[in-house]
Amino acid sequence: MFGFNFCFIAILVFILLLAVLIIFLSKKNEPTWKSKVKSKLTLINSRSSDNKLKLLELDKLLEFTLQNKFSSDSSLGSILKQKAKQIPKQELDQIWLAHKMRNKISHDIDYNPNSSQLLINQKNLTKFIIKHSQ
Repeated sequence: MFGFNFCFIAILVFILLLAVLIIFLSKKNEPTWKSKVKSKLTLINSRSSDNKLKLLELDKLLEFTLQNKFSSDSSLGSILKQKAKQIPKQELDQIWLAHKMRNKISHDIDYNPNSSQLLINQKNLTKFIIKHSQ
C-alpha cells in the first residue's frame, strides 16, 4: 500500500512540475517580442523630434510586430497583402496610407509630407502596433 501511494504521489508531482515548466516556457517565449515592441515604441515616442524619422521608425516597428504576430519574415507590404482578410478594412487602409507616405519619405528626396497627415499616420501606426502586440 505504501509503494502504491508513493508512486501515485511521485507521478502526480512529476505531472505538476511538467505543467509548470510548460506554462513557464510558453510565457517566456511569447512576450519576448512583445516586450521588445513596447520598449521600442517608448523609445521612438520619447526621442524622435523629427516627425518624418518617427514615421519611418514606427513603420519598421509595425513590420516587426506583424512579422512576429503572423510568424512571417515577409515585408510589411507582403504581410498586409497576405493577411488582408484578417485585418479590418479601415485599419488596413490606414496602414497602407502610412506605409505609402513612409515610402515617399524614403525614396523621394523632394517629398515634403503634409504635417497634419504625418501626425495622423504616426498616431494610426502607434495604435496598430499596440493592438497587434497585445
